[in-house]
Amino acid sequence: MLDIFVLEEDYFQQARLEDAIHKSKQIYILRIGKVNLYDKPNQLLERITERGSHLLFFLDIGSDSDIERGILVAQQIRERDPYASIVFITAHPELLPSTFQYRLAALDFIDKNLPDNEYEDRIISDIGLALSKNGLSQIECAFTVDTKNATIQVPFHKILYFETSPTVHKVILHTTEEQIEFYGQ
Repeated sequence: MLDIFVLEEDYFQQARLEDAIHKSKQIYILRIGKVNLYDKPNQLLERITERGSHLLFFLDIGSDSDIERGILVAQQIRERDPYASIVFITAHPELLPSTFQYRLAALDFIDKNLPDNEYEDRIISDIGLALSKNGLSQIECAFTVDTKNATIQVPFHKILYFETSPTVHKVILHTTEEQIEFYGQ
């Protein structure tokens, strides 16, 4: 199931993108989960609780003076999650070359000035691509656990140790970078 996050401050553009996403839900029946809409970067970043190829982000890049907003959000997402898909959306196609210098591995760069049918086709196509790569990014040499909310993957070389908890089925995974708590079955 693909969860979608949208960062767009213009409510007209947000509604346009939401319409295209809902049309894709009709095509990819039962394969799209939550659609989360935000107009402020900090709101979006605070709501990201999972990692994995099942996450798709549509991020608005404003004008040349505001390019940092979308790029900084994408950098923070990429630091947390190398497997999520990121699509930049902007009314300033001249900013496309600037996005490459940040090496964020974006799935697409969509011009808001496209006619509605082309715009929707690009959104639907990007959702289809994200769905097709969902689950393909599993690391072969990794510990993988599926919980009801997320798939957790940690390369074996980063695992320090596992700890059990007095709470039934709770396991704490200690890695070189973080501590991850999850509930087994």
